[in-house]
Amino acid sequence: FITTYTGLASDIGPYMERSAKLYIKLHEKELPRGVKVELIIRDDGGPNPEKAKQLAQELVIRDRVQFLAGIIFTPNAMAIAPLATEAKVPFVIMNAGTSDITTRSPYIVRTSFTLWQSNYLLGKWAAKRFKRAYTLVHDFTPGHDAERAFSKPFRDGGGAIVGSVRVPWTTRDFAPYMQRVKDSKPDTLMVFVASGQSATSVMKLFSDMGLKQAGITLIGPGDITTEEELHIMGDIALGMLTVFHWSAAADRPANKAYLAAWKKEYPNTPI
Repeated sequence: FITTYTGLASDIGPYMERSAKLYIKLHEKELPRGVKVELIIRDDGGPNPEKAKQLAQELVIRDRVQFLAGIIFTPNAMAIAPLATEAKVPFVIMNAGTSDITTRSPYIVRTSFTLWQSNYLLGKWAAKRFKRAYTLVHDFTPGHDAERAFSKPFRDGGGAIVGSVRVPWTTRDFAPYMQRVKDSKPDTLMVFVASGQSATSVMKLFSDMGLKQAGITLIGPGDITTEEELHIMGDIALGMLTVFHWSAAADRPANKAYLAAWKKEYPNTPI
């Protein structure tokens, strides 16, 4: 189980691990007699394909794992894909959202989402409400997917992309980019950055630099308003719109049961 506990998006890894352990606990009675699931957990340290590949090799060769799972970042998933094929080990991706990852190995299955899935619909929605848009994304494959998926239907619907910027994922200070957005005077700003601290930083700057007061509406995929970050963002998140494949507010029986089990198992963990 390879995920991220340090570096960029380090807050996501513990949630991924807790979810996997909760599912195992709830469903272990369904396993055949004598069969147990053991998670061997490794930290890839963020977007680091070389380290992710090394960890996967060790797990397959030394630990003889029967499945590989986890993975938050696309570059890490891409690095592991050939190993899964060579070793014939199923690889379950639980986050990385670049569209073509699953084509890289016949042993890959993804249980999460793609950026096109949310951003294409966001672009169609935005084209009916705004004339001028600016896009700001992290400069790696999911960011490129998010940018293209939003821009195509927005332009097709008659909107104009007045500016686009791809920000290095090591960026901590988004202020220069936000000033560029403000100077372009779009009607809306579509943002995709890695969830967690980067998203909260963007939100805070959007508020502090007066972009909302300048008439700019902040939108994006749900990566930038994940449930565990909303209590940190506070009121600065009010008024923005995101599109995602899941929400804690979803009123479905399965979702309610999952949240009840989560709160019972992890009562002090926000979601």
